[in-house]
Amino acid sequence: RVGFRDGTEGLVQQAAIPSDFKEKQHRAVISAIFSIRTMLIRISLLPVILTLAMAGAAHAQTYRFLNVPFHARSAALGGAPVALPDAGVGMMHANPAYLNADHHRQASFSVARQIEGTRFASAHAAWHVDGWGTLGAAVRHVSYGDLRRRDADGADLGGFSASDMAIKTAFSAQVGPSLRYGIALDLLHSDYTHVRSTAWAASAGLLAHLPDASVLGLSVLNAGSQIRTFDGEEEALPMDVRLGYSRRLQYLPFRFSITAQRLHDPDLRHPLNHLQAGGEFLFGSNVQIRFGYDHRLREQLRFEDRIDLAGYSMGAGFRIKGVRMDLSRVSYSQVGTMLHIGTDVHF
Repeated sequence: RVGFRDGTEGLVQQAAIPSDFKEKQHRAVISAIFSIRTMLIRISLLPVILTLAMAGAAHAQTYRFLNVPFHARSAALGGAPVALPDAGVGMMHANPAYLNADHHRQASFSVARQIEGTRFASAHAAWHVDGWGTLGAAVRHVSYGDLRRRDADGADLGGFSASDMAIKTAFSAQVGPSLRYGIALDLLHSDYTHVRSTAWAASAGLLAHLPDASVLGLSVLNAGSQIRTFDGEEEALPMDVRLGYSRRLQYLPFRFSITAQRLHDPDLRHPLNHLQAGGEFLFGSNVQIRFGYDHRLREQLRFEDRIDLAGYSMGAGFRIKGVRMDLSRVSYSQVGTMLHIGTDVHF
C-alpha cells in the first residue's frame, strides 16, 4: 500500500414581538417535526445508511479524501455545514437535500491546492424537473502529484502517480412548504499505480426551514463498502452523521451556523471535537465575508508552544453579473494551508 492513503483525514464550521408570533412559530415547528417523521418513514434508505455508519465506525477506513471539503464556501465555514438556506449546487456533498429548483441548469467548478503539490478539483451540475424533483451530478478528483517509490532499504524504485476519484448522482425533492429530502450515490475509485480499489457510498439528508430565518439540517454521509479492495482486506468508508443549525440575525447582516459531526462515533471524553462553527457577514446579495472553526482539526494539528491558526478558516464570496466566485483559506498549522477557489454559473 501507499502510506499516505489514510492520511487525508484532517488535512491533509429586540424589537416588540407580535402577540401571535410565538403561537405561529410553535405551530410551524410542530408541523416541521411531523413532516420529518413522515419522511423518515418514507425514506427507507436513511435508517439503513445510519446502521451501516454505526457498524463501520470502529473499523479501519479508506477513501478519507471524502472528508475534505471541496467547495470554497464549505471550507470557509469550518468544514461541511449541513443547514444553510442558500447553499449552491457545489455543496451537495454536505447535504444532498441542498439541491432545489433554484439550481436548475446551474454548474459549479472548484479547485484547491494543498501541500506537496496535492490538487483537488470538482465539477457539479443540476437540473430541476417540475412536479418531480432536482437531479444532481458531480465529479471529485484528487491528484497527489509526482511521488517516489522506495523499497524497505530506502532504495529509489522510480516515480509513480496516485489519485482518487468520486462520481456522484443525487436527487432531492420538496415535502411540504418547509422540508426537503435528498439522496445520493457515489462510485469511488483509488489508483495508486500498483494497488487499486473501487467502492460505492450512499448519502441522505433532510433540510427544514423554520419561520424565524433559521434552518435545521441532518446528513448521513458516505455509507457503503468496497467492491474491490486494495489487498484483499476490506476497510470501512469514512462515514459521518451530521446535525446542523443556522440562523440569520434579525438586526444584523450576519448568519451563523453550528454543525455537530461524527455523531455515529461519539467522543464523550472530548465532546467539543464534534463541533464545527461558521459565520457569514452578508453585505447585500453580492458580497459575503466568512470565517469558520473546526475544533477537532485544531486539536489534531496545533502546537502548544506558539500562536497557531490550525482549525481556523476564512473566505469570501462575490457575485458579478450573475457569476458567483468563492474563495477560502484553511490553516493546517505547520502542515500548510489549503486554498480554494470556485465559481457557480447558470448554463
